[in-house]
Amino acid sequence: MKVEVAIGEVFDKITILDIKLERIKDEERVANIRKERQILSDALEAENLTDETKLYDNLREINEKIWDTEAGFREKIASQTYDQEFIQYAIDNAKYNDERFLAKKEINEYYMSGVKEEKSYDRLYTSD
Repeated sequence: MKVEVAIGEVFDKITILDIKLERIKDEERVANIRKERQILSDALEAENLTDETKLYDNLREINEKIWDTEAGFREKIASQTYDQEFIQYAIDNAKYNDERFLAKKEINEYYMSGVKEEKSYDRLYTSD
């Protein structure tokens, strides 16, 4: 199946797959992750696109924060602990997801992507 998506989405998925490759140890899962990562790398290469390091690194850093926030959420939900730390995870998650949107937007603009992601709300959170 081939689907045209925003270039920022491809970068986003690649950064997530790279995080998974570092954090997941199950070899069967890792093999699937590597296969998907290669497909996306090949798609970028076919379009003569390279992952600009600064843009990739920024998005990856944001996705690592989201990964850690999600892990915190899951621990709190598993223990049914809905305390101030749980609330902070929710706040941080919203901020990081908006940062991710802005990072993907920057990638889309840099590569002049024909497809662009849009949000339904106007106000974005930032970590500042």
